[in-house]
Amino acid sequence: MKITRTSAFTGIERTLDIPITEAQLGEWQEGGLIQDVAPNLTPSQREFIMTGITDEEWNEEFAEDEKDLIGNAKGTAAWPTLAELFGLGVKHRT
Repeated sequence: MKITRTSAFTGIERTLDIPITEAQLGEWQEGGLIQDVAPNLTPSQREFIMTGITDEEWNEEFAEDEKDLIGNAKGTAAWPTLAELFGLGVKHRT
């Protein structure tokens, strides 16, 4: 069945062909849990029906950046060590 939704993330309207019946869709619209009324669907298909969000949008929205919140490469010290702060001959890691 062709399902058209507007993405909650981007506002883009898309139509996907999803293997759901009118009866299943109706049960969900009447308050049934999507995973119960359409157990044949993948999590991605269920998400699209509920929110209009595609896998690509989800991955882009929640992709881990290569840097942490303050701009340091992941896996490096975010702040100088105490030795670095007090000039004990250790240089700050870059």
